[in-house]
Amino acid sequence: MRWYATVFADIRFPVAIMLAVATVAALWQIPSFKYDEDPRTLYRSRDASYVELEALFANFGRDDLDCLIVLESEDFLTRSNIQVVRTMDARVNAIAGVQSVFSMLNVRRPLRVRSYYLPLIPPYDSASDSDLERARRNAVGHPLLGAGLLSEDRKVCVVVVRVKEDHASISDVASVVDRLRYVARDVTRGLPVRASVSGFPAVRLDHVRAMQTDQRMFNFLGVGLATLVAAILLRDLAAVFIVIVGPGLGVVWTVGLLAGLGEEINLLNVVIPPILIVIGLANAIHFLADFKRIRHTGVERVQATREAIRRVGPACALAALTTAIGFGSLALTDTDMIRNFGLAAAMGCLLVSVAVMTVVPLLTSSFLGEFIRWGRSPLDHDSPSLFSHWIRPIRAYASRISIVAITGTICMAMSVIGLTADSRLTEAMPRDEAG
Repeated sequence: MRWYATVFADIRFPVAIMLAVATVAALWQIPSFKYDEDPRTLYRSRDASYVELEALFANFGRDDLDCLIVLESEDFLTRSNIQVVRTMDARVNAIAGVQSVFSMLNVRRPLRVRSYYLPLIPPYDSASDSDLERARRNAVGHPLLGAGLLSEDRKVCVVVVRVKEDHASISDVASVVDRLRYVARDVTRGLPVRASVSGFPAVRLDHVRAMQTDQRMFNFLGVGLATLVAAILLRDLAAVFIVIVGPGLGVVWTVGLLAGLGEEINLLNVVIPPILIVIGLANAIHFLADFKRIRHTGVERVQATREAIRRVGPACALAALTTAIGFGSLALTDTDMIRNFGLAAAMGCLLVSVAVMTVVPLLTSSFLGEFIRWGRSPLDHDSPSLFSHWIRPIRAYASRISIVAITGTICMAMSVIGLTADSRLTEAMPRDEAG
């Protein structure tokens, strides 16, 4: 960092122009950073089981396109509830994007008239009581009904809705699932029947919508809490602005680069921006605190910035490098999503470090540096009372604390070895979602 500190004053303006170009390019790319619409991204990997799964999908079709309309009532083998299922079947079949509908109405008896197998459920509205009673007897032990179309007590009925393969994208699935939910509510309105929509497409849609909500919440809370912490520690408007802008631009560059590389937003990388804000904020506060100490001695702002780079820069760079290495180690996993998350987070750590060591010095050496005042922040004072009550016992019992820490680390490392991956889509769904 000595060479950078030495030439910093001479290259400020070219660096500022380069950073402005990089920021504009990143902002240009960010709108193309879309949500991942492939449901298999969560578990895609390079192991043999996934390759076998792909082969099965290619030969027999996908198993992630079935929606389930779950109906609950006292008895579905009554004339009124059979009519509910029949109406549901007709309405759902008319929805664009629906390939087929299968329910208890499609189940046949093992009785054939020429080439036609008679239906188990009477296919007409004016079925007699004897027809319904025969249907109840035939339903007992029927393999298709027992496989999940109708519960043994006849209180739960399932309608299986197959979505067309060309409607597998999340935008198309959203229109189908939303329409299914509307039809389910409309058909059962005012009736003693409760309806809900479930199945993989519905779960995936709720998952993506929850992720979109979480992204907005994470970004808002990340920036908001970072600003609050900076305000508490620095108590200076100009200083808070500087330490937030630096890491913030690093996050913008990271997201823009990910979008330019064709990455998409998923369950893991949605948390990268707030993580990078926290990492960058710590280094920016370290730099600014040292800058303020140097300025307090009477050094002008450009020279103070140069000296702060020389003193704090190597530590910030090393911290960013070790963090990036930690995230980068995730690239060794076989799961694509985790590997890409690790690489993206590692790249983001380096970009945020670059932002902190370029944007923050540029701002402190500009006219904004004149508005930063000494004495407003608890970090401005080198009084031993600030952290002495923590440091003194640690130094007095350093050997014992080190032994305990090393032992605890070894024990926790041994427990980590037994951990196994367990990914469940429902864990990413909001708790109040039905189905």
